[in-house]
Parts: sequence; C-alpha cells; structure tokens
Amino acid sequence: MYAWALFERLQNKFPDRKFKLVFHTGGVTKRLPDLEPLFMKNEKDFVQDFERSKNTALGKSQNRKLTSSIKKTIIKVIKQILAKTGFVASANNELEFSKLKPWVISIRGHYSEIRIDLGTIILMETRAEISGSNFRIIRKQNEELDVLHYRLGDLLSLAEKSPIETKRIVKTIQEAKAGITHDLWVLSDSPSHAVELLQREDSEIRVKSDDGSLDAWQSLMAMSNANIFIGTSSKLSIWAIIFRALLLEEAPSYISKEVKHHVVANLAEPELSAVHFY
Repeated sequence: MYAWALFERLQNKFPDRKFKLVFHTGGVTKRLPDLEPLFMKNEKDFVQDFERSKNTALGKSQNRKLTSSIKKTIIKVIKQILAKTGFVASANNELEFSKLKPWVISIRGHYSEIRIDLGTIILMETRAEISGSNFRIIRKQNEELDVLHYRLGDLLSLAEKSPIETKRIVKTIQEAKAGITHDLWVLSDSPSHAVELLQREDSEIRVKSDDGSLDAWQSLMAMSNANIFIGTSSKLSIWAIIFRALLLEEAPSYISKEVKHHVVANLAEPELSAVHFY
C-alpha cells in the first residue's frame, strides 16, 4: 500500500517520467501481489525472491567465499556514487521524498513514513476504479459495524515478533465500548484462534469471526467503514486508520502504540484527532 501511494505521488511529482512498481515475493513469509491487477503491464514487474530470502544465511556464506574484498569495495563505491548523484535513492519519509531527483532510476525502501494526504487517496481510488478492482472506498461510517483487526498468523511462531497482548486488546474494547449494541466483528489471519483468545480473557465479550469469505480488500473496507475500529500492529490496520482519518474524520479509531510512529508520520496533526493509541 505504501509503495502504491508512493507510485501515485511520484507520478504527480515528476509528470514527464514513467515509473514501474516492482513486486517482490520475499519476506518472512511469501508475499502475494494483491496490488498487481491495479497496474498496467508497463507499470509493473516481478521479482520471485522468496526462496532466496529463506536461504539468506547460506547465500551470505557463499558470497563471502566468491566475492573478493576488492570487488566488494568497487560495488560499494559505485552504490555510493549512484546514491550521491541521485540516480539511486530511498523514500522512506518526507525528507527523503523531498530530495528525490528528476533523473532517479531506482527507489527502494519500506516507504512507511511518507505522508499520505487526501489527494493521494483520490488518485489511488481512481486507479482502482479504472482497473475494475473490487477495492472501493465507501465514504460513510457504518453505525451497525464495530471491527477488530487482530493480526496473529506468523506472529505466533516467529521468534523475533509477537502479537499484541490479548489483555490490552480486551481493555481497549471495553474502553471504546465496542460490540455493545451488536457483536464485535473480528477480522484476523487466524480467526478462530483470535476469538478463543478474546473469550478466554473475557468470557462475556460478544464477538463473531469472519468465515474466511473476505479478501484483503473487503477486509480493509470493513475496517475503514466501521463505526468503531480497533487495530493491531499491522500495515492493514494502519491503512484502515489512514482511510478513516482522511475520509471519515471523527470516526473513532484505536491502534496499538507499537505503530504510533508510522501513523503520526503518515497523517498531519489535525487528522489524528479521533485516533487513539493503546
């Protein structure tokens, strides 16, 4: 989503340039290119590097044997020159974005602290409509819908990451008064486990889980349009917060403090008025 937002901003910043979004499958888990249908053939490319990611340690060991120190030094110097002259750059925040040169040929990074404004959202919405995607932004708060996005999945097994503590989430649900007049809809990559954790913490909590019929876009829209939304440490949760802050304005949103720095970087101060960090 951040790469998509950056793509739209780049087209605006350099209208005479043509950009291509490169999709990588590599990561802690294999990444599926959900955004791919939104872009025309000449606007996208793919790198199937998930297997390479899994064998990173082995690859590094082999590279150390195969690559001489002289060659490494030459490569390092070339990279520094390309970065210094602006041909290669990163755009992870507004400062880096402001320094991009019109002749830049490669931009890499996580992009997760760039500013997202209403103009960028409108460009994204227009692209989705033209592509025929089922991604639609509904600019109306659903008073009958409270949503919790509880990311679990790979966080349950990864040593370097862990899910948000259930006790904190339940406390936030209670403080937000979510699921009072209707059930709280739990969207998760591990729905049955999420419901089990919540009810183990509070047996009286009224929750229902998705039956697995929603895709990523539909889940994001449900979060974005909810009367009350509670998110966890997930880019999907952050993007629901962004949509709500820019399009619904006063709709109450709650998200874990672990991602506060991203949200604060993405949104201007007035847009944070209905965002609460727990």
